Amino acid sequence: MKRAIEHETMADGDSSDLIHGNFIELLISQFNIEVAAGTELIREYTALVPYMLQNIPTASNSYYNRPILSMSVGQKGFDDWAEGINRYLKDVRRKYWSALLNNENIVGRLTSQLRSEYSESVHKMADYDFSMFNIVQVMAEINSRIVAGVKETIMSLFDRLTVEHSYYPESKANIHYFNGWKTNKAHKIGKKAIIPVHGIFSSIGRDTFNTHSATETLSDIEKVFNYLDMRVMTHVDLRSIIHRAERNGQTRNIECNYFKVDFYKKGTMHIKFTDQEIMDRFNIYVAQCRNWLPPYYGEVDYDEMPDEGKAVIDSFQGKESYAEVRANKGFYMAAIGENPIKFLSDLS
Repeated sequence: MKRAIEHETMADGDSSDLIHGNFIELLISQFNIEVAAGTELIREYTALVPYMLQNIPTASNSYYNRPILSMSVGQKGFDDWAEGINRYLKDVRRKYWSALLNNENIVGRLTSQLRSEYSESVHKMADYDFSMFNIVQVMAEINSRIVAGVKETIMSLFDRLTVEHSYYPESKANIHYFNGWKTNKAHKIGKKAIIPVHGIFSSIGRDTFNTHSATETLSDIEKVFNYLDMRVMTHVDLRSIIHRAERNGQTRNIECNYFKVDFYKKGTMHIKFTDQEIMDRFNIYVAQCRNWLPPYYGEVDYDEMPDEGKAVIDSFQGKESYAEVRANKGFYMAAIGENPIKFLSDLS
């Protein structure tokens, strides 16, 4: 008898062969390869099944009551080719949509609420082909949702950092009042804000804090500032920064992209803003939306304003800072929606 020939291990292909273009093109390429290869594998298996003898009696009167070679999709077997193929394709589509909609370059800029919504939509997306056309449609929808909801998010964050916690003794210092255009209740955020964070420390006496609670509290602040920032900035992973600080026992002066943060065991978080230009843009945007600034703000020079307008500028930021706004209107006064997130180019 001739010895059976053992099949040698297939040589691994060069993974760089798959990497061409940007992240999305890579995913689509891998998706198409996985679909084609998996479909052919299932086809070959189902063609082989009728020829795999079953119920063969042995000397011990036992039986081979199932094929030696079996196949399943996920953890479930299948009875026919169509069932196996359809279940396989749906699972593959779900996997790749999940990879896309959980990629930090895409959902990292979404607020926590929008991120949760898109994460939950992965199951629905399993019914849609993972193609460039469909991806572009999803990216366009995400972008429009951000543009439509970012104003509400900015306003909510402004209130959270000012009046929402003004009842809290330490947080009273958050609000810096100024003489508004139509009201004397106008206010802005200064260089520091203090907000309560319940349960940030699991127990009194421990030096480590709850990283999930800390990250969730800070993430929307950073995302809003990142959206307002029209400059090219180096990406800083907030989650990694918070986890590294917790591992090192650091609770003070934790440096993030736009601020430094201190955690206190009494349940407060002190946020010290380090990017004055972004803070100015933030305050200007909110003040304009709420009609706290003159309607000609940013359009005329300080010396051309009436005395009432000059008084508002003096109390809001001062003549010199206003001159800086006039000189850089494209940054300080860019309307929401004029800085769309170019997902496809960002993912290259």
